[in-house]
Amino acid sequence: MPPTGSSSRKSSNDWKTYVVADKGGRLKFPSTIPKVRSKLTEKLVIFFMILSLYCTFYLNDFDEICLEAISYGVLIFYAMEALYRLILSFEELLNHFMPRYQNSIRHLFNSFIFTRESCFVATMFAIVEWYFYNKHGLIDLNKLDRRSFFSIALFVWFLGKVTRVEQASIYNSLRFEEDDGLNYSSAMAHSFFHGYLRLILPKTGGQDKNLIEIIEVYSDKHNVQVFPKLFILVPKSAVCPVSLEGTNIHLSSSLEEKQLTIAGVQKRVYKNSVYKVRDPQNPKQPNYVCAEYATPLRTFFKALEASGKYNENFKKHQDDIVLHFYLTTRDLVMNDPDISNLCELIYYDDRDEKGNFRDVAPILLRKIRKRL
Repeated sequence: MPPTGSSSRKSSNDWKTYVVADKGGRLKFPSTIPKVRSKLTEKLVIFFMILSLYCTFYLNDFDEICLEAISYGVLIFYAMEALYRLILSFEELLNHFMPRYQNSIRHLFNSFIFTRESCFVATMFAIVEWYFYNKHGLIDLNKLDRRSFFSIALFVWFLGKVTRVEQASIYNSLRFEEDDGLNYSSAMAHSFFHGYLRLILPKTGGQDKNLIEIIEVYSDKHNVQVFPKLFILVPKSAVCPVSLEGTNIHLSSSLEEKQLTIAGVQKRVYKNSVYKVRDPQNPKQPNYVCAEYATPLRTFFKALEASGKYNENFKKHQDDIVLHFYLTTRDLVMNDPDISNLCELIYYDDRDEKGNFRDVAPILLRKIRKRL
């Protein structure tokens, strides 16, 4: 029996309970899907900041000493923040000045500079404090109601939130060090590991072969000896050319392809390339290796070239993103017994002193010699 008109309309509208609707650019979320947070928190912070300001003046009969005390508290807050950033700068100057800042004091300074909002607020309160200092010297805290110390502290803390005092390039870099798994590097690394390496390297079931077995088939077929490991190149610049070919390295052919049905795509094809590497010390005996660039870096580099919403942040933290992509992927590989011996990541500075791209052949040869 076909559905009645009312039941048909009801079933046709069921999708609204579990699908996000895009109505002319406005998104309507069903109750089961998290939606973007509103500006409620910011409004509440501003409300409590104003409330704490009012309490301070109320407890002191709206005397001008309130403004002086608040200015004093704000300047102490920013002075402490500046001191902490100065302490952080010593680590950067001693251990990271060349690779992260290219020996540039200007680049180092820019990573520690306050936001425009913070600079404006600090300047305004400094002018106020200078006025009172010229009027009667340092503040006499005995004239201030003791209970107002708490309201002043609340105002200063909320002011720091409103002016985004915690935002600085150095703090963004330090968040990468925390490695909470919520940054762009971790997302790229886990996607690369679970969505690629864990599929192509070990056996995935049935008559499937792991990488070593596929390499053995290739070696027997072409009568060559391919090094039994996949090398994943992680260039510092994130530039990933279409080929590894150079003066002493040339494309040979590809390994046997692997077909997997993934996420609705039927029989998706995966295959890896084999390169012939010439050793200048032994040119008559070529070496064969399976190597490729880390493909997520190519996507990241395209994001660097684009003019999107986060482009400037990507450029500013490019080194952090590539470094922690390498560290996270390396950790995932080393802690997986099924593939830890099947691949190796190589993180390297891919440009020489003149800015030219380096030939990867010497890097691969060194890895081969080390294990022969």
